[in-house]
Amino acid sequence: MKPVEAPTHPGERGGRPDLTAGADAPLTVAAVAARLGVAASTLRTWDRRYGLGPSRREAGSHRRYTPDDVARLETMRALTLRGVAPADAARIASQSAPSSLVHQPSGGDLLDPLSLAAAAIESDELRLRRVLLRAARTNGMVAAFSELVEPAVDILARRDRADAPGRAPEAVLAAAVLAVARELTTTPPASDAPRVLLYARAADTLAAHSLATGLATIGARCRILRPNRAEESARRAVDAVASADPDVLVVLGRAPGAESLVADVHAEGLAQVVCVGPRSPDIWLPGVHRVRTLAAAVHEIGDLLVASQRGAEASKRPGVPASDGGVDGGAARPAGTAPGADVD
Repeated sequence: MKPVEAPTHPGERGGRPDLTAGADAPLTVAAVAARLGVAASTLRTWDRRYGLGPSRREAGSHRRYTPDDVARLETMRALTLRGVAPADAARIASQSAPSSLVHQPSGGDLLDPLSLAAAAIESDELRLRRVLLRAARTNGMVAAFSELVEPAVDILARRDRADAPGRAPEAVLAAAVLAVARELTTTPPASDAPRVLLYARAADTLAAHSLATGLATIGARCRILRPNRAEESARRAVDAVASADPDVLVVLGRAPGAESLVADVHAEGLAQVVCVGPRSPDIWLPGVHRVRTLAAAVHEIGDLLVASQRGAEASKRPGVPASDGGVDGGAARPAGTAPGADVD
């Protein structure tokens, strides 16, 4: 069937899009279709289904695409090419600020979840590490995880999961996060650094490593404890905490046996406890602290460690009895894995 020829409008020549028109000039459906490399019918479908249509009206009820409209459509087009479902791509494009959709930072790589997800889909490990490392060095590892990695993981979870052999975007992204965590924690902490033990279920592993990295950069000695299997005794986790002798135990989410672990650690006075996230154990006890976000956890744990260090220093002064709960000057007895270490 012969396609219907678009009528001639300002900004077009002989019914064909004028691609030399000014960048800020409103464009017709045909002009935008030519710019994006899609059919005009596709643009009309995106308008009808997702509301990504032209926002400017001119005389004669003709609708025109503004630069902001085109920016959203460019994002929609890029996301669908990367494998994101059209409905999700449209939602992201609609909610994004137009000015940020086409912004290219001076570093060369876009620092946004969409670009991170695209790099993971393409198995571009070097770009993933480069982007994450720059973001972590600029804003901190916790911010990089919360603002880039988590949204990128959500985008990947919503896409078509039919991957080619050897392509596992989520695994590639996870490996990049761990690699950056190792890069940022190459300098060992002081021998008398306060100790933090993190306990998290498998789904929160990357969050645990990111939080541990953030805490390591402020001088803490951090280890991540793998949770027990459901059939194993919860006592083993308590024994692991006692062996590690941490100043603070951090529980992320609702890992296996987390409730019993928090209650037993508190009852035996093994460490102060910080529960992180809305799904963390619903336990309210003195000395058990609760925060909702990783960023808040960094501040809360940092304050606890400062107080612990001050108590340890006071206990070493002449005439002040030594405290069993202070930070000793010997080597730490870590359990679990260091930040950034690969996990099973």
